Amino acid sequence: GQCHLDQAVARTIRDLDGVAAISLKLGINVHNYGSLSLRSFAQAALGFLATVRDGHPTVPLLVLSPVHGSGWREDGSCSALIVAPDREAVDPRYPTLSQMRAELERVVGLLQRRGDDRIAYASGLDLFGPDDFAA
Repeated sequence: GQCHLDQAVARTIRDLDGVAAISLKLGINVHNYGSLSLRSFAQAALGFLATVRDGHPTVPLLVLSPVHGSGWREDGSCSALIVAPDREAVDPRYPTLSQMRAELERVVGLLQRRGDDRIAYASGLDLFGPDDFAA
């Protein structure tokens, strides 16, 4: 899945035996490749998490958003033309890292409000933020 929220990967995780905890770092490759639009990113994340939950309904699950990205990565977006994207122009069809973090937090919050008390969200910025990048 390479962090592209592919259902085949979600099904593989769903079907694992003996799982004590699951952590998923989602979004960075979607961002870098422009593989999902802003509209479809949250829906793909929700579907991925629902599929994983089908096999592991009570296993603790952590969703970790992207860490800080330098320059264009943080506030810019990629087009599907990863080979030669215009790094200077933001393409509003594709999410920025900030938007991805907000969407992942929203999706996890939605699942929590629907009764999943074993899912948690952590911002990648808490692991590696702008101050860490500058160091």
